[in-house]
Amino acid sequence: MSPLPCIRWRSRNRDASTVRIRLARDGDRVNATVVAGAGAPARLSAYWAVTESNHRTVVRAGENDGATLAHDHVVREWVPVAAWNAAAEQVVTLRHPSRHDAGDAAHPRRLNFVVLDASSGRPVQALALDCRSRGSTAGRTQFQRPASPPRL
Repeated sequence: MSPLPCIRWRSRNRDASTVRIRLARDGDRVNATVVAGAGAPARLSAYWAVTESNHRTVVRAGENDGATLAHDHVVREWVPVAAWNAAAEQVVTLRHPSRHDAGDAAHPRRLNFVVLDASSGRPVQALALDCRSRGSTAGRTQFQRPASPPRL
């Protein structure tokens, strides 16, 4: 009997992202600053997504009757950002178009910002910021250093 063949997974060699993102609170709004570095795609686009976590659903019928399903990262709001031309070291500031609140304590919210290569739709950088109640100073600003593109 011969041994089972060995499967070797190769990780794709990914370059560090050429796009940097900074999220900053401005009252109850959030601004995203996007800096396209050398080698960034010629056109970028983006989207904002507000997500909630810790939802539970009890199944009351069917083969999964009695099971409890957990739901995290449930999208509650999705806002596309139109494509723009991205020159090297060009800085673009975008504002989330609506107010966001922290939601309830049982279902914490996050504001996610994802930058895409506009021609391929491939994500090139992403950053998330916890939504806080008014007056909170925790997590006021976050900066994302270039890293491998997120896998969606």
